[in-house]
Parts: sequence; C-alpha cells; structure tokens
Amino acid sequence: MATKTTFTDSAIQRIKHTDKAEWYSDKTYSGLRLCVTSGSKTWYASKWDGAAQKSRQVKIGQFPKMKRDAAWKEACEVKAKMDAGEHLSRAEKATKAIEEDASLPTLSGALDAYLTHQTGPRFSGKSRMREQTRKDYRRSFEMHLSTWADVQIDKLPTRNINQHLNSLQQKFPHAAYRAHTVVGATLRHACKVHAIVLPIPTLTDITKQPTREIDRTIDWADRWAEIEAVDNPIKRACWELRWHMGGRENVLRSLTWAHVDLDAGTVTFDRLKRDENGRTVAMSDYSLSVFQRLRDMHDSDWVFPSRRRINGKLGHLDVLDRLPLTAPGDVRHFWNEAAMSVVIPYHIQRWLNQQNLKDKEIAMLGHYGVPDLDSQRDAANKVSAYIMSRCKTAPCSVVEISRSAS
Repeated sequence: MATKTTFTDSAIQRIKHTDKAEWYSDKTYSGLRLCVTSGSKTWYASKWDGAAQKSRQVKIGQFPKMKRDAAWKEACEVKAKMDAGEHLSRAEKATKAIEEDASLPTLSGALDAYLTHQTGPRFSGKSRMREQTRKDYRRSFEMHLSTWADVQIDKLPTRNINQHLNSLQQKFPHAAYRAHTVVGATLRHACKVHAIVLPIPTLTDITKQPTREIDRTIDWADRWAEIEAVDNPIKRACWELRWHMGGRENVLRSLTWAHVDLDAGTVTFDRLKRDENGRTVAMSDYSLSVFQRLRDMHDSDWVFPSRRRINGKLGHLDVLDRLPLTAPGDVRHFWNEAAMSVVIPYHIQRWLNQQNLKDKEIAMLGHYGVPDLDSQRDAANKVSAYIMSRCKTAPCSVVEISRSAS
C-alpha cells in the first residue's frame, strides 16, 4: 500500500532511499505514484482497468530529472490514453509488433515489392530489370492475374490459378508462359522476404519457345538490294548498320549523337541486356561513313529521328518495316556468319556484336575486360569487307576495307 505524502519537489527530495521499494501517493494528484528504491525515485501513472479488474501502471520518468508538474502532466496524458483504450503495455506492444510483422501482402502488393526490388539499386551486384520488362510484367499481371490481385499471398487458390494458366495456354501459349513467369517470380521473392514457403502456381507443361529458322536460300546481294530499295534514307541507314554492326534494332534506334564519337569512330551503348555497364565499340570504316551520312541529313539529337514530335521535339525512329525477303533478325545472324568466315577472335566477335561476355571470355581480355580499339576496328573492317564481297557491292572506303580484310 502506498504511503500518503505531499508531492512537492522539496518533499520528494527529502525522501530517503531504502533497500526495499516504497510507494508514495498524493490524494491531490490521483493516479500519480512514486516508487523509491535504493538507487532511484521513479514516477508511475496508475489507472484502474475495470475490464481486466486490475490496476495498470506505466513508468513515466524519474525524479529529479522529471519534476512533479511534468510528471503530473505526463500521467494525465497516459491515463487519458488508458481510458480511450489506446495505451498499450510493453508486452502488448511486442505482441502487436509480432502480429503486424506476420501480416502478409496481397498478390498485387507482392508484385509491387518485387518490381521495386528488381528495378532499384541491386547491392548484390546483379543488374536491374529494364523499364520495358517492368511494364511487360505489369501488363501481363493486369491482363491475366488481376482476379487474385487483392488476395493475401498465403491464401491464394493455387489450383485455380494453375487451371487458369493451362486454359490460357491452349489459346495464347506465350501469354500463359509470361503470366506463369510473373506470378512465379513474385511469389519466390515474397518467400525470401517473409521467410515463408508457398506453393508456386505453374503450367503443367512449360511453353516451348519456337526456334527461328534463317532462310539461307536468298542470295546476299538480293538482301542488300532490299535495303537499297528502302525509300526512307534514315531507315535505310539503320538497316545498313544493323548488318554491318550486327546490332539489335531497338539498341540502334535509341542512340543519340551523344553516344557516337565520329572523330574516334566509336559508339557507346548504355546498357546491353543484363549488362548495366556501358560498352564502347569501334566501327568499321563503312559503318562510320553511314553515321557521317546521317549526321549530314538532320540536326536532331537522335541518330535515327522519326517524323513524330513529343513536346515539340522529334522522337526516335519507330520499329523498322520488315523487308520482303528477310525474316526478323536475319541480318544480325549474317553478321555473325561474316565474322566467323573472316576468323576474328571469338571474344572480339561477341564484343562487337553487343553480346554479354562469359567469364572465360572476360579473362582473355585482361584485367579490365575491354579489347583495344585497334583490334576491334581491324575485326569490324574485315567483317564489313566480307559482307560487301558477298553482296558484290563496292563499299565506301573500299581501299581501306579491302586492305584491312587482307
């Protein structure tokens, strides 16, 4: 039972410390109590809890750091929270924290977390997800998985999702494969984050990616004639560079003149597939002549500008029209055939062709993993010379290219 006293700062100062805890109260300050021990004088707010049929006490501070008036003000605030049911004990707070931490996200929330992780800085050293890939994942989710967007991930009807994916595969096999990839990646990431194990929806049989057959029956000269027949000079130049550099269409179309150094004869690509590091590639004399021709055609910041304008400025070229005789990707494969025919080092071939290098190939390049520009240019000129010889077309700077190919 608490000893009745008068709570004044001077009176509390005179109370002596004791080995056994002594409690003090003041009827003027109902609900404020002082506990005196051998080493401290501690203020408590006390309130009777009718529902629990017990007195609840909360430590609020120590004297003399907290004087009486400050202690009384704090006690009143704590008691008001107790009356409103808003105050939690330390044990209750710990229980609530466990409950909040245990709550799992919905499938939509898990997708948001996964995409945020993949597109943000990867401290593991892995490359970030491309923005276009993020948009593709989001579009696939909205089209094929949005039915379960608001379902908590541990309550997902995996069987129903499997049935949906397998039904979708019958009509749209690649859409089903993409949706299966999205939900699988999302849930595997959630399992790692929340340290749980969940069943992962999947297709009964994974959709097989079709192989692309390259038509090798058409003569190279006929294919080159197709390119020369393209009316738009900018599109024609893009086709020429696709063949002479072995470049992907989307990579070339997104180039600005800030990426091209005409004096050094190089092009710097910001990112190639999963490789976030930029790559500087030396051009052949013929490719350089095409870039110089493009520079004389227009004053746009884009190397391949389109006619459409965004905010008053030209955007870059849209998707190239398909050539009548050439299947998509053909000219890139022809560049590889030319590179193998002139027998350039394989790692330089992959470097020029903007492919990711494997560990052993990087080791061949030395500490920095970059082939020197002279070696690149020599190889690029040999490839261009071979392409022109197969196309039976006299290239620009033919003397230089023929000399480098010999």
